[in-house]
Amino acid sequence: MDHRTATFHVAEMDCAHEVAILEKRLGTLDGIVAIDADVLSRQLRVHFDGATLTAGGIAEAVAQTGMRAWPVTAGAAPPPADAGATWRLVVAGLACLLAMVLWALGLHDWLIRGSLLAAVALTAPSTLRRAWQALRGRRLDIHVLMTVAVTGALAIDEWFEAATVLVLFGIAQALEARSLARARRAIADVLTVTPPTADVVRGGATRTVPVEQVAVGQTVSVKPGARVPLDGVVSAGESTVNQAPVTGEAEPVLKLQGDVVYAGSVNGEGALAVEVSRVSSDSTVARIVHQVERAHAARAQVQSTVDRFAAVYTPIVLGLAVLIAVLPPLVTGASWLAWIERALVLLVVACPCALVIATPVAMVSALSAAARRGLLIKGGAVLERLAAIRVVALDKTGTATEGRLRLEAISVLGDFDEARALQLAASLEAGVHHPVAEAIVAEAASRGLAPLPVQAAQHVPGRGASGVVDGARVRIGRPDWVAAGNAGAPALPDVTAVLVVDDVPALAIDALDHACGTAASALAQLRRLGMDVALLSGDHDRAVARLAGDLGIGTWRARLLPEDKAVAVRELGAAGAVLMVGDGINDGPALAVASVGLAMADGGTAVAIEAADGAMMHRDLTLVPYAIALGRATLRTVRGNVALALAIKVAVIALAAAGLASLWLAVLADVGASLLVVALGLRLLSFRGA
Repeated sequence: MDHRTATFHVAEMDCAHEVAILEKRLGTLDGIVAIDADVLSRQLRVHFDGATLTAGGIAEAVAQTGMRAWPVTAGAAPPPADAGATWRLVVAGLACLLAMVLWALGLHDWLIRGSLLAAVALTAPSTLRRAWQALRGRRLDIHVLMTVAVTGALAIDEWFEAATVLVLFGIAQALEARSLARARRAIADVLTVTPPTADVVRGGATRTVPVEQVAVGQTVSVKPGARVPLDGVVSAGESTVNQAPVTGEAEPVLKLQGDVVYAGSVNGEGALAVEVSRVSSDSTVARIVHQVERAHAARAQVQSTVDRFAAVYTPIVLGLAVLIAVLPPLVTGASWLAWIERALVLLVVACPCALVIATPVAMVSALSAAARRGLLIKGGAVLERLAAIRVVALDKTGTATEGRLRLEAISVLGDFDEARALQLAASLEAGVHHPVAEAIVAEAASRGLAPLPVQAAQHVPGRGASGVVDGARVRIGRPDWVAAGNAGAPALPDVTAVLVVDDVPALAIDALDHACGTAASALAQLRRLGMDVALLSGDHDRAVARLAGDLGIGTWRARLLPEDKAVAVRELGAAGAVLMVGDGINDGPALAVASVGLAMADGGTAVAIEAADGAMMHRDLTLVPYAIALGRATLRTVRGNVALALAIKVAVIALAAAGLASLWLAVLADVGASLLVVALGLRLLSFRGA
């Protein structure tokens, strides 16, 4: 199969009903693999077999539903607004106003009817067209209900009500579209931080080109005060860089030669030369944008529940409207016109758009707020699970600590020369990205001990390494792992690592790490949120106990292998949903089995980031309580939005049944509910924590 993906802007995709129409039409095409629609961004992503279908064929099928589609991949702008519709609405409104003035002046009835007929003629076609689309897709939406209501009003000679309802409906639809457009712009503004061009340096000359044309390995110049155009490594110069737009860090960070910089960061007072490490489409910001755009791929359970409810809600209300229109006149002899009008009001207020939009607006706003803070969350389902967290499990080294171990003590075991033993250990650990290994290599370098050639090197994550160095069989790692490979050897000391040379213990290495600067504040916030906290580590008991004591963590476990951490997370799950935070390869299994896994993206391994449900773009543990508080706030907002939308609809339905609501009030209530839930959802864009 020639698997391809095409993304389209769809101008009229404003509600779940339009999505259903598109899914039904596209589902009849040969070669369709999957369809992913996002109402908030009006984007339709289609996965298809390129051997049997083309993007043009998909766009044509969308057009057959009466909707307009523009391919995003072609670089086209979103579909433009229909300016003619705005003018038609304005003229129709003036026609209704003229009819009111004529009625107040007691002028000819045919003039009044002519004005109202003009208003209906100007506003009805778009509603009729959308209603026909829905009926072809065997769906009932607000346009179908409005068509039935207006037709009924005309049938009972309520011309003024029919015309004003259509005008009010058009105004309400325009306000709702404007509100959603503001939501899209607000979210886009949060994430659009990278400059469109870059100054590429070639042969001593600088040329400005679009960022899409810059390749990996090229060098770009970043002037003082300018934004970094692409992810890369500083090759010349030094400057403080404000990374807040990408990682959320409040303080500028000093960048020297060899340091990593992110696209979208703001350069300070010095000029920098940056060697590009990622193309624009793969930058950190681009990945954040992509993740937020795909936020609905992992749908929250509450959103799925609302969508299922909406699918049966409208037909039920339609049946109820028929009963209201028919039963009272048949049973009690009441006025047919009065009860039909009540039923028409019920039809108008029945559209579940406010219910459907309540969840995605809140979810995407929350995901965007998190991204701005430097926290990348993989979808709305993760936000929902964050709200249920009761236990937080922290990896020690590099997560709860600075990750920069310093050798506190080096003790020679047996008849070995300390410098020789340290040189062997550093040679084997050279190039290993682990805090203990880096500390050993740094200590050897400070003593001027050059690394020796290594053969048959083997590195076991979470345990240690072995190989042949300068003719000697060398093994270094955790005491229990080293002892397991040296049967009959004497008991080894309880230290960070032990070096064995030709099966003889040679060196005991003790390294200490210190709590990271944000650990105390993060733990205080977690306790205020009611969290239980546990510290998990592969380090020896003494080091883990010391750090747990310093941070006031009562539950800790040491000497854990990767699979042991996963078991520990499962056991902690007996007390409630567990959030695991880690950064290393050995944290991957634990991150995968936790209810929610958060990985350190700044220096964290690809395995940990892939296994996790989210990534912290910089080493700030306060992002952990922030994530939990954001999940809770999002779920509260979604539930509040749904409750509000339902309450408004129930109230208007009750008023309609009592004959106290008119068609125009029903229109205002329906769209008013949609505007309210959008506004409340957008408040999450400025969420700053508990």
